[in-house]
Amino acid sequence: MAQGPVTIFDKSTIQSFSLDEAVIFDNFYRSNIPPVFLVECLADLERDKRLMRSTPEQLVGALAEKTPDMQASANVFHLDILKGALLLPLWTTYSATRT
Repeated sequence: MAQGPVTIFDKSTIQSFSLDEAVIFDNFYRSNIPPVFLVECLADLERDKRLMRSTPEQLVGALAEKTPDMQASANVFHLDILKGALLLPLWTTYSATRT
């Protein structure tokens, strides 16, 4: 596993990489995939085909090919973290009163 720095990338960064650069990036950096990256990829599938040079499926396929997979982890959605932070004190109070 790469011991390099953790990076947060966006879709434009991955699009600018060649396939070789994406492999090197995956080898030396740990990648954090934010939820907005997945939303942007899904939005590309809905784009107007007449305005694009290639089909949406080809565009998303090229992104999938370049997306780091060996040293990558998905970021937790911020609302899930907030819910957990708000509910944890309630749960600990509830479990303490039951014992």
